[in-house]
Amino acid sequence: MKKLFTLCIALLFSCVAMNAQSFIFVDGDGNTIENGATLTMDKIGYKEDFIFNPDGSYEIIQVPMIPLSGVYIKNNSSEALSCKVSYDVKELANGSFAACCAGNCTSVPTEEGEIFVIEKNANADAGKTIDISTDTEWVPVAAGTTTVKISAQGSKSMLPDSEITINFIYDGTASIDGIQNNADNKVVARYSINGQLLDAPQKGINILKYADGRIEKVIVK
Repeated sequence: MKKLFTLCIALLFSCVAMNAQSFIFVDGDGNTIENGATLTMDKIGYKEDFIFNPDGSYEIIQVPMIPLSGVYIKNNSSEALSCKVSYDVKELANGSFAACCAGNCTSVPTEEGEIFVIEKNANADAGKTIDISTDTEWVPVAAGTTTVKISAQGSKSMLPDSEITINFIYDGTASIDGIQNNADNKVVARYSINGQLLDAPQKGINILKYADGRIEKVIVK
């Protein structure tokens, strides 16, 4: 019995050693973000997009997005290691989500409420960071909240070294082209996501063009 107990203790310490916290989350100043922390991202940014018109021409537009800002993964060990980064999308209110890790990006347009996981791999020297903020973003088409759990697991770990949860929040106040919504402005044209001119609202994403030139994406249910 004593030998069995000793063996169990040895296995327990072995598992702990194999799951040392080699990778941690840090902010832009290098401060540690606590394992299990929940962060809120609600600052609105803009990115270029384009829509096609029925005549074959296209328009470049500025669409609102909520970026992941100031979050990095640091190799906290004394040796160069590889790391698996997982983006577990728990809730996607609408629009699309893009996950980027060290410049390797995947953008996933989805149906409302769809849940999915994106996995990336990266390498980092001892004490160096991996950029997961640049181009990681939620591009909404309506107000809502998108929740993503991000985990980092070193190549020598059996379980994730560290996990954080990000709530991306969009209140819907900014429209495409960065102009505030104006309920009194007249809609002069309506297009499908593929640029087809619509005579009436169509289920899914509709692109509205207003008399003042403003363009807006809306979801019709």
